[in-house]
Amino acid sequence: MKKFKVGTSYRVWGTVEVEAETLEQAIEYAKNHKEYIELPINPEYIEGSFEIDDDLEFAKSFQN
Repeated sequence: MKKFKVGTSYRVWGTVEVEAETLEQAIEYAKNHKEYIELPINPEYIEGSFEIDDDLEFAKSFQN
């Protein structure tokens, strides 16, 4: 039987540290500067978020 790579996605939840004067400012900063914030160190899988990508053309693009 052959093996194929099938695209998947899932969500995780975690926390990051942000320097600010208030929690509200920290949240606003994080929302507006996502590209500068590192991913959480210990993310937790969000139950039920696992999905299979069924776009055949996309899947063909990463087959060996």
